Amino acid sequence: MRAIITVISLVTASAAFGQDPEEGPAERTEAAREEPAENFTSEDRAQTDAATEGVAGDAAEASDETAVEEVVQPPAQPDSTAEPAGVTQDDAAESATESPRTEDPQTDTTPADLELPPAPPPQAVPEGGADAAAQDLAEGSAEAGQAKSATCAACHGADGNSFNPEWPSLAGQHAEYIVQQLEAYQSGARQDVLMTSQAQGLSEQDMRDLAAYYTRHIPQLRTADPELARLGEDIYRGGNPETGVSACIACHGPTGGGNPAASYPLVRGQHAVYLAGELEAYATDERRSDPNQMMRNIAVLLDDNEIAAVTSFMQGLRSK
Repeated sequence: MRAIITVISLVTASAAFGQDPEEGPAERTEAAREEPAENFTSEDRAQTDAATEGVAGDAAEASDETAVEEVVQPPAQPDSTAEPAGVTQDDAAESATESPRTEDPQTDTTPADLELPPAPPPQAVPEGGADAAAQDLAEGSAEAGQAKSATCAACHGADGNSFNPEWPSLAGQHAEYIVQQLEAYQSGARQDVLMTSQAQGLSEQDMRDLAAYYTRHIPQLRTADPELARLGEDIYRGGNPETGVSACIACHGPTGGGNPAASYPLVRGQHAVYLAGELEAYATDERRSDPNQMMRNIAVLLDDNEIAAVTSFMQGLRSK
């Protein structure tokens, strides 16, 4: 508003003095002062001075306001809400509503896409341990086995030491091996007229009780034929490399004690006649209860003299 009034005053003054309104205030003031004094009245001079002071005051005020604006106004800050180039408001709104994405560097799937494996079902552990019942069954009862062995004693002896060389002694035999053979008779995997009929009426617990009873007894000491002992020992401990016969010691041990964990039987002190009969049954494929035909593959390579020698040596083995 003040600037408008000033312009009007300048135009009026210019018209009064016959000067160009486009001349600057300073030029007009200087020109007015250079004119003869008689051309100016006191009233004209007062108007000119007032106009000059007004223009100078407006210029100074405008300069002060500009300086204040330059000092006070802070520099322009970037708008944090402004969208980056190429992103519309709709895109920003959609991005804001999306949930954070956790990526697998290999599958690029979110956790919701992955299927967690089901939790394993709880397993009840019986009192005394999970295998307590199985261990009782595996061990059997020697007392119960003694009562059940009355029928067996007719052939195998009251304490498991048979008196007939054609019938095996069971004293000291590994329990697992006894159970394994009774099961083979029951299933027909091993054939014998008498033993097949005897095994049919036995339960698994009966078998384990009988095995527990016989394994606790000590086998009787027997002797080997001196004339066959040397050859028998060579075959037992070293086999026969020329014919491919494996050494018996590998499975039955240095003293004929066998291997309970693998169900390899005790052969120490066993009747040589019985052992020879079983080797012949393996060789002719009459007995097939050996895993992976292990004994059949060996027995078929032995001649009669070798069978007699090695079985005699086993009969005379000692534990020490």
